[in-house]
Amino acid sequence: MGPYCRVVAQLVVTSGVRRGASGPVFHGCGIWSQYNPGGGIYNLYQQAVTFALGFSVKRLPALIMGRPISQGNWVERLKADVTPAHADKLLYACCLCSGLVDSTLYNAYNTFVSMQTGNTIFVGLGASNQNSRPYGWARSLTSIGCFVLGCFLFARLNSALGPRQRGTLLLTFFLQTAMLIITAVLVQSGTIPGIQGLAGDSTETEWSQEAPIVLLSVQSAGQIVASRALGYNEVPTVVITSLLCDLVSDPKLFFLRNAKRDRRVVAFILTLVGAIAGGWITKATGDIYAVMWLAAGIKFVISMAWMFWEEDDKM
Repeated sequence: MGPYCRVVAQLVVTSGVRRGASGPVFHGCGIWSQYNPGGGIYNLYQQAVTFALGFSVKRLPALIMGRPISQGNWVERLKADVTPAHADKLLYACCLCSGLVDSTLYNAYNTFVSMQTGNTIFVGLGASNQNSRPYGWARSLTSIGCFVLGCFLFARLNSALGPRQRGTLLLTFFLQTAMLIITAVLVQSGTIPGIQGLAGDSTETEWSQEAPIVLLSVQSAGQIVASRALGYNEVPTVVITSLLCDLVSDPKLFFLRNAKRDRRVVAFILTLVGAIAGGWITKATGDIYAVMWLAAGIKFVISMAWMFWEEDDKM
């Protein structure tokens, strides 16, 4: 007996069967489904999968159930608000990306693209000409300006489309993915120098490296705007200083169950793990494009996750 048959058999045993006018009717998981020769096997299949997964039918995408989704249904699906429940797991992945990208960009260009506190200090040191590279303050200032611009644009996009709409989250994370891919392609193709291209003369000013700084700073802004839109202010994905302050200032710090404390701890650990991994990857590969591809892959998975995320029943 195959796995499908076993699920159906279990459904029959646990749910029971009663006779209907046109055939047996199965009752299970609180749903009535009628079997008939004219395509009723879909109802049986739907009932079996519903029973096995423990979800209600409306939470199962029609694509999974084997029926094509009409254009109208796709539009409605993109306009629907997603539930923020468990969305912190996707924000954890964003924290990992921040660690990966920031450690790599600092290693290559002495600039952060997420942690703007460090860039502010670099701009301040530039006033007394104490940056480690000529015009290092300009790179940091570019990052700060583009991060602010990214926050402005992503916030306005959320306001215009709806911050928790499935289509909005898909669009914003696909844009972040595209910016990472463009950066990876530019560096891997040699159009913009990475670590290897700068190794010969560390004092030379490469203005072309402003391009990845612009792209990556804007995409980093998309993460923190998403965390605010989803209601997880304790997981900003790009800030560590305030996260640590909020962590130890929490009056429920030593309680057995404290969801916000746990999220802050996980966010910090994953940012650190990402930074460590980024350092080892750039050391092994000798350049930054491998980390960019890895971060782009993570952002792409996050983007696709929103397509199948559960709708918000409270709306």
